[in-house]
Amino acid sequence: VAAGPPATVYKIDARGTVTKLYTADAQYIWRMVEGPKGLIYCATGEPGSIVRLDSKGNSSVVFKPEQRHLRALTYDSRYGVLVGGGERGVLYRSPNGDAPYAALFDSGQTEMTAIVAGDSYIYVAAVSGAQAVAQEGPDPKHQRKNESKVRSQLVRVAIDGTTEVLAGSNDEVIFDMASDSKGLMYVVTGATGREDPRGRLYTIDPKKRDIALIYQSPSRR
Repeated sequence: VAAGPPATVYKIDARGTVTKLYTADAQYIWRMVEGPKGLIYCATGEPGSIVRLDSKGNSSVVFKPEQRHLRALTYDSRYGVLVGGGERGVLYRSPNGDAPYAALFDSGQTEMTAIVAGDSYIYVAAVSGAQAVAQEGPDPKHQRKNESKVRSQLVRVAIDGTTEVLAGSNDEVIFDMASDSKGLMYVVTGATGREDPRGRLYTIDPKKRDIALIYQSPSRR
């Protein structure tokens, strides 16, 4: 379990006994995933880095770009460790989790909020204006102000760096994504700029390019 600030990782056994495993030289841990050989990888904020942990709490910083936050992180046995920037929407990759991490795709947006590894492609949520949507107040003036800041794209990235935009919006931000065993994508959003903005859950079929709204929340996010 990751908590913060300051960024701390706790280990909890089956009896509920809690042990502090690691305290990072950072304020936040945005994502935490299990990598190869039982290692844990953490994406931190303030500063942005990728930290590798073993079961005893031994740690090493394996990637530290010049960004205050690294927001998205996943591991896949085919692609390795995949990281998304939190100030620049760049997708980084390391085949084995160790340095060096190479840039695979620059979205041109301000951050990547989610990464999903598919059978043949990597899917990323590249967004601008997520913080504006998250902090938006009930006053419609906030919605109009934030509308121009918001951009959101679901992008399919091949391992050679070629890309294709599958979906996009100028009034919704993708906050997270997941996929099922059939390759169907699930996308959760927050909205701004409408008279009655609502957070939504979509399904996207990357092969058929079908997008379906399956749930609309009573909240904005």
